[in-house]
Amino acid sequence: MAMAARRAAHRQMEGDDALFYANPQPAWVCEPATGAVLAANTAAQRAYGYTEDAFLSMAIDDLIAERIGERVTHHRKQDGSVIEVTIDANSVVVHGRVARLVVATDVTEERLRERVLLESEKRLRDLIDATTAVIYVKALDGRYLLVNRRYEQLTGFARDEVVGRTDAELWPAPYAAALRANDLRVLDALEPLEFEEVGPEGAPPVTFLAYKFPLFDPDGVPYAIAGISTDITQRKRAEERLRHSEERFRVLAENAQDFIFRYRLAGEPGFDYVSPACETITGYTVEELYADPRLIFNL
Repeated sequence: MAMAARRAAHRQMEGDDALFYANPQPAWVCEPATGAVLAANTAAQRAYGYTEDAFLSMAIDDLIAERIGERVTHHRKQDGSVIEVTIDANSVVVHGRVARLVVATDVTEERLRERVLLESEKRLRDLIDATTAVIYVKALDGRYLLVNRRYEQLTGFARDEVVGRTDAELWPAPYAAALRANDLRVLDALEPLEFEEVGPEGAPPVTFLAYKFPLFDPDGVPYAIAGISTDITQRKRAEERLRHSEERFRVLAENAQDFIFRYRLAGEPGFDYVSPACETITGYTVEELYADPRLIFNL
């Protein structure tokens, strides 16, 4: 279309289409076949930095710096800066002729926030996947919202099998009920709590130290339960072996005719254990030696 004809069309629109020019979003009326700009509203001029005459010498595609998708594109402004926009284009009849109405929505800040959020979520995901602890988040009704890689490794469930389901859908009833009871205690207390949680019956014996805590929204209302569970099976086995060893020692010591004791030198000196034979051999009772450890040096 000749420039004179484009300017004539522009003057006609300028006189008749106040709503188009008052639209707060950048908008253009274009020739359907070529994309030649017939009119550009005030918002387009302000957002892109081009004068009205400059727009009338352009086609709408002259603004494109990079096309991302069918509706999303990068537009280059007059100063060379690039913005990300979504495009809505529709056929319209303007003063008896078919034209193309193009409206752009600047989503640069929105996309930037989305990218920052995605990067933050990826860093968080990498962090929780790198830990040896089991990490999970559940909705108030018990549905899993998140599990980490360690959860997958220990349970054999993939994330997609877990997220959106409850413990009752994943585990035998007694085990699921025990987990849910602990979750509800956290929701009742509205503060972090620790539990020892033993794995389901029939599976290899395993014990977890579960640190569970509520998550709150900005208004202080709980919306989820998070948990960090550490496998303490080996520690529990070591504690059990130590308990049995100490019990055997105590039985032996309390039936021995010899004076057997364990004296503490670190910290405050004193007896940790004194066998019953002490009174026969030292003349002091067990209670006296516990009360005044220095008596042993009077022998």
